Amino acid sequence: DSEGNVVWSQEAYAFLEDYDKAPDTVNPSLWENSKNNHAYGLFEVTDGIYQVRGYDMANLTLIESDNGWIVFDPLMSVECTKAAMELAEKNLGKRDIKAVIISHSHVDHFGGIGGVISAEEVADVNLSLSEQLASGKIPVIVPEGFEAHAVSENIYAGVAMQRRAAYQYGVYLAPSIKSTLAMGIGMGQSTGTLSYISPSYEIKETGESYVIDGVKLEFQMTPGTEAPAEMNTWLPDKKALWVAENCTGTLHNLYTLRGAQIRDGSAWAKYICETIALYGAEAEVTFQSHNWPHWGNEVLNEYLENTAAVYQYINDKTLEYINQGYTSDEISNMIELPKEHAKNWYTRQYYGTVAHN
Repeated sequence: DSEGNVVWSQEAYAFLEDYDKAPDTVNPSLWENSKNNHAYGLFEVTDGIYQVRGYDMANLTLIESDNGWIVFDPLMSVECTKAAMELAEKNLGKRDIKAVIISHSHVDHFGGIGGVISAEEVADVNLSLSEQLASGKIPVIVPEGFEAHAVSENIYAGVAMQRRAAYQYGVYLAPSIKSTLAMGIGMGQSTGTLSYISPSYEIKETGESYVIDGVKLEFQMTPGTEAPAEMNTWLPDKKALWVAENCTGTLHNLYTLRGAQIRDGSAWAKYICETIALYGAEAEVTFQSHNWPHWGNEVLNEYLENTAAVYQYINDKTLEYINQGYTSDEISNMIELPKEHAKNWYTRQYYGTVAHN
């Protein structure tokens, strides 16, 4: 950062490269996840869609438009976002920012926005989206309710959440084979400068479709899933489906140790099933705000379906045991995923756990 403090380092995990297999102190499955999250840099998802992975806990996604970039989820820290953009520009050339789209209300997806745009560049919130685009300013597009939930979680409960997050993520532990490895959705939290810019436009209904600088985007509202305000995005011309943080390549949290709002497992499953119904027949790649894409229609549909099934199973099994009179502590020790779901790498317990959920 500006004072010379290290706020993010992949070099700290270089020891991952020194072993042919997982050390005895590490779960072999988590070791594999950590190695994958240590594969950092600039990646092409499909023609015109790029991601910078491993430069923060989340991915910075760039959609190539006619005259610039559409940025999805500008990371958690300003310093990390600037570094990610520098990497992209070094390899792909410098382009103007045409829009910023934030998929949901968690800070690791908007805290770095100051690294790509300034508040003065943002379009007038009083204009329609087409007018914002025509104005030459940059629209910041979010799901309905984004700002209220971003404020309530990160400001009203911010101090407590930050304190508890240090425990959840092991922020102060040094990376090593006996201390901390990847946390399922990335290597960990960056500790740089957080920024916030109010959005200029809210998506309110599934099916809203817009053309931004030559790129057609259709939005699917998924409230109450991984975040209280969240949305997926379909890019029909590229047959590419952005699934935000609704699918992540790991079991996620219904309950988080840091105290974020409880998620509804049944609603989460329902919206993923809706995603399949809306876009599953045409999609050829899913990409997301953490971890890596899934390519191929059959592969991605299995990925969506099995992810939905896990959240629905945890929800339903919990209700079953509640109604039989078991306590929360008993239930958390009773539920195990069925073998056919436990075997899937993309719903293993690297981040959320069945017991907590």
